[in-house]
Amino acid sequence: MSPSESVAELQRELDDLVGSRPITPDELAKAQKDQALKLAGAWETLGHVAHSVAEMVIFGLPADYFTRYPEEVADLTVSDVEAAGREVVHPKQLVWVVIGDRAKIEPGLRTLGFPAIRELDEHGQTELAKAK
Repeated sequence: MSPSESVAELQRELDDLVGSRPITPDELAKAQKDQALKLAGAWETLGHVAHSVAEMVIFGLPADYFTRYPEEVADLTVSDVEAAGREVVHPKQLVWVVIGDRAKIEPGLRTLGFPAIRELDEHGQTELAKAK
């Protein structure tokens, strides 16, 4: 799959998620199961534990957050997920970052109708910023 095909597919999925094809009960159940099962291995190393503690501090999570997490995930409904999606997923406001050979990638991306395609160097600078 080309980069432009990948971007187009992701854009379609996000549009559908908040539009014509929201999450199904089966998709929610699978995601809930996946989230609960992966939690068991989340603290296999000291680094993983440190990361979890850092998340709690950064996001102001309560001390029992990870204890309550599986139950709270299991309690989510399709309506809860749809509401959260509408609040945080805004497909038309995304900034896409595509890495690769511009000569090969840009023509396909142009067919997607993006208002602007900017090239950044390895430091995230545009030609305009480098000229200053």
